[in-house]
Amino acid sequence: IYTLLIVGIVDDGIERTHEDLAPAYSAVDSFDFGANDADPSPVYPDDDHGTAVAGVAAARGNNGLGIAGAAPGAGVAGLRVDFVNLTVQQLADATLFRSSGGTTTIGVKNHSYGPTSPYEVTHEESNAIDTSAAAGTIHVFAAGNDRGTENGDANKTQNQANPNAITIASSSPGGTFSDYSSFGANVAAVAPSDSNSGPG
Repeated sequence: IYTLLIVGIVDDGIERTHEDLAPAYSAVDSFDFGANDADPSPVYPDDDHGTAVAGVAAARGNNGLGIAGAAPGAGVAGLRVDFVNLTVQQLADATLFRSSGGTTTIGVKNHSYGPTSPYEVTHEESNAIDTSAAAGTIHVFAAGNDRGTENGDANKTQNQANPNAITIASSSPGGTFSDYSSFGANVAAVAPSDSNSGPG
């Protein structure tokens, strides 16, 4: 019986040897969908977002190092997509990986990326969310960082508006919305973050 909760980070890669992530890292549940290999390590110099997200989710706690994540006892899987050469197929494959069919070891997947345009149609990825959710995986999506632009309403985007996705916006240190955070009727909750001024 598989008992450890694995959180999959669909992002630009994770530093699997990072001292706060290495104890939680699950190699068998990780993959690089851009390079088509089993190593989800960052590739480009600015591939640092996934590592930060993985830390917030599952950095090992009570070890005298760094930080503790929201689920400090969980496992973490890197599901790297190549944002420089991104395809919908990469996102769909990462959404289904080890959370559909006969292998459902990843219980939660975090998608901290936003759309590139409003009313973006991504049927293939949205269908993958439905398939994976039916297998029991929880999918959490960032609402986006586009408040004040035409992308500001997260409900305009197919993945964030999917009933099988939990869409999360961010709140500022002052207790109001973060000045960049997208909004929408599809937003289920907000989580503490930063703002364009003030601490995180």
